[in-house]
Amino acid sequence: MRANESADRRETRMQKDKEWHRNKRKANESADRREIRLQKDKEWHRNKRQCIGTGAMSAVHSLDDFQFTTTSDIGAMTYRCVSCGSLMFKSECHTGTDTSATFSMCCSHGQVKLPALPDPPREIRTLLSENSANGRHFRQYTRAYNSNNALASLGVQEDQIQGRGPYTFRVHGSVFHRIGPLLPADNSKPQFAQIYFYDTDEQIDLHVSANSQLHPRILTDIQAMLRQGVIPLYTSSR
Repeated sequence: MRANESADRRETRMQKDKEWHRNKRKANESADRREIRLQKDKEWHRNKRQCIGTGAMSAVHSLDDFQFTTTSDIGAMTYRCVSCGSLMFKSECHTGTDTSATFSMCCSHGQVKLPALPDPPREIRTLLSENSANGRHFRQYTRAYNSNNALASLGVQEDQIQGRGPYTFRVHGSVFHRIGPLLPADNSKPQFAQIYFYDTDEQIDLHVSANSQLHPRILTDIQAMLRQGVIPLYTSSR
């Protein structure tokens, strides 16, 4: 019978046999083997997503056809450039020893010299360094405090990526800041720069109402810092 079957029927039969054996293996596999199989499936799909669009997956039909890559350990980023102090990997070293290594990727062997970053204002430096409840809370919600005290909102045309995988923020076109009118619209709460035209106590209430996770005491310190420089320049500009 098999000697007389066509190529199409033979292909169909072999696919059915392959599916039957695969289901049989799944039914009889142990919990450990099932975990290994699921991990391989996950790795295969991850690599497939990375290869879509390049044609690299055109010849891959099953896990049996796919050659998994092995991991490569290049060590920890513990080598410090003696010229600029950047932390690098050992394989990136061009000259020198472990204690006198120089690199080209960071400062081109000391030819590029950037000025040191200025110290942050006292209020921020204290929150970043102290081991108090306020300091730990500020470091945990740094991005929330930064957004909450911003004078403008971020405007972008986000490039949405279809499919699964970790979230990636991609921008299509320009990045800009939205600055609205000085006064909020009717029946709308003040936000961003509009908040800074209110009294100090009212500003804190408006910040907290926008994000209840933020601490009023920390917001008060940040407001005091901003009033010493940025806010007067903004509110008095013409």
